[in-house]
Order: sequence, then structure tokens, then C-alpha cells
Amino acid sequence: MRPRPTHQLRSSSLSSSPAWLSEPDRTKPPAPAWSCLQHTLLDFAASFKEWLKPNGFLILSGLLEEQEEAITNSYQRLGFQMHKRLCHNNWVSLWLKKSA
Repeated sequence: MRPRPTHQLRSSSLSSSPAWLSEPDRTKPPAPAWSCLQHTLLDFAASFKEWLKPNGFLILSGLLEEQEEAITNSYQRLGFQMHKRLCHNNWVSLWLKKSA
């Protein structure tokens, strides 16, 4: 099963893990990328940890600089480490690594 473009996801489909993330480990994407509102990224932090393989990567983008600290703190508490940070014109992307 191939991932659907973000614009095709409905909010009701986000209530459980997307099918392509819940398939066997061999099919999990190595670095899924999410561009969502801050509260959605905070709400899904624990789920992302569950869905990713150990040492897997997660890219969060479309964040405003003023949202970065809350999101970074939340993900670090769950064992994610900052791998790389990009910032352009007050927009931030975070490349996070899940602990082993």
C-alpha cells in the first residue's frame, strides 16, 4: 500500500495509524515527513514514536519559530534527538531521530 498525499487525508482517518505505517517493519518508511498544525504534532508525538523503528527518522516541517521550543521539548521527552534543524524566514523544519 502506498501512502496517500497529505491533501487526501481526512481528519477522521488520523484517529488511528495510517495503514502504511502499521504494516510490517520492512515497509515502514525510513523518514516520514509531517507538516501539520502544532497541536496535531504534539497530539501525535507518542504515536510517531510507536510507529517508527528504533533509530528511525521523523521530519516535522511547516513550524513557526515560536512553536519550535514546545514541539522540541515534547519530542525530546519521548526520546527523540535533534538530528538537524533548518530555518528560513521564520519557518522551521526539524529532522528528529528516534532513540534505539
